[in-house]
Amino acid sequence: MRYLVFGILFVVVAIGAIGYRALQVAHYPFGVGSCKKAPNGSYEAHAANVTDVTFWGRESEYYEFAIVDTRTGRTIISHRIPYAPGASATDFYANGVIQWDASSSKVVFGDSDRTVWGTSVP
Repeated sequence: MRYLVFGILFVVVAIGAIGYRALQVAHYPFGVGSCKKAPNGSYEAHAANVTDVTFWGRESEYYEFAIVDTRTGRTIISHRIPYAPGASATDFYANGVIQWDASSSKVVFGDSDRTVWGTSVP
């Protein structure tokens, strides 16, 4: 009887701990950034700094870039670039730059010091 009580108590505590941790990481991945429309208005470029934490506590940070077709709302290009947590990184919410060329066929993401990523748009 004593082992049954300890077994039930163990299961309840384990389920509670798992539920608590699941609630802690439920809002991840989390990111902030900015977006800018192409000069011709047919595309929109999105750039964000994203932080993700796994259930076991492994943290990762990465840039997330997307090119969206404004007519259909579909993402036509999506790209991620990881960087070390706490490393010096371009903050696309505060000072990141999204620069389209005049023909709306190329876009470059970065800041005043460096280019993080660039791509051609179909």
